[in-house]
Amino acid sequence: MGPAGSGGPAVAPPPQPVAARGRRVPALVLVPLVVVVIALGAAAITLAPPPPAPSPGPSSGQAAFPPPPSPVLVSIDLAGGGPAYVGFPTQITAAALGLAGIAALELWVGGTRVELSETADPSRPTATQHWDWTPTEAGDAVLVARAYDTDGRSAQSAPLRVTALAEPPRSFRLLEVTALEGETLDALVARVGGDLDLARYMNDQIPAGPLPAGLVVEVPRYDPIEAAPVAARPQGLADAILAANLSAIMPAGLSVPKLDVAVKDCVVSATASDGGAAAAGFAFMALPPVGDAYVPLPPVAPKGDGSATTSFNALGGMNFLTVSSYDGDASAPSAIVPVTVPPGCGTAGWTGDARLDAGTLVVKK
Repeated sequence: MGPAGSGGPAVAPPPQPVAARGRRVPALVLVPLVVVVIALGAAAITLAPPPPAPSPGPSSGQAAFPPPPSPVLVSIDLAGGGPAYVGFPTQITAAALGLAGIAALELWVGGTRVELSETADPSRPTATQHWDWTPTEAGDAVLVARAYDTDGRSAQSAPLRVTALAEPPRSFRLLEVTALEGETLDALVARVGGDLDLARYMNDQIPAGPLPAGLVVEVPRYDPIEAAPVAARPQGLADAILAANLSAIMPAGLSVPKLDVAVKDCVVSATASDGGAAAAGFAFMALPPVGDAYVPLPPVAPKGDGSATTSFNALGGMNFLTVSSYDGDASAPSAIVPVTVPPGCGTAGWTGDARLDAGTLVVKK
């Protein structure tokens, strides 16, 4: 109804101005706008360049084909399986099995070749070599055996980690000692430098207190063994002749590559060169400080100057690297190069051609 006294129809009040009500964007418009903004932000983050890896430089391009699998199997063993002792010879045995005759065997300790032996019959596909290795300093050592066949192919064993102790080994002796008047078992054992705990165990039937004079007591004692002087093996003419023989059996166009290594922060950069005109690629292998096997890195192709480079983030401590130049059928290994990486290195993440995962070197697939 209209107001009192009015016979006309009711009239609605005029609408308020938009500014007075305050504009609200409909939800159906606002939600799509938010989604678009978030999508654009995500795309910007995705397209942004990643932070630079801590690598000193890009690795060489990947080789056209991987290195040939070696038909030579090599093993290495330490006599007794226990520790070695500084100044005392320890027997090392290397064995090789191949399809062709085994021409020679090598023994490497760290980055030094300490033995190089031609086989007695190069036509035989099996060979075994025994060496006496004498540690010159205490600590951990990494031993590797290498074998070469008569077709110029080579392979190396898994690394053998050996601890060399500074304290000389001891021999066991059982002494018969006569007790003095009023002497106790402890005093008798101390008089001859015996092992007190073992002497008490062996003589547990003897009552405590002074022993009867003239009683004969068995006392165990450990005596250090004196090391006999060991002449250093000369690395002279014989090695030079054998090295020349090994070069002669290498396939034409391949040669033992040179390996140069640099460390910056936690990144190891390795460069191989002089692998021969026929080298189709270089196969790098790295041994971390806590590893029990060499890790093959992706093979890389030589650049125009014949060199190839790879890099990876390494664990702190002593690492070892080696590289082989190869063609379709054979390979030529370099020397083994020790690399000291600063302590504290070992952050997980991809760098160069490999990454560290919980302290394990993992090759990028």
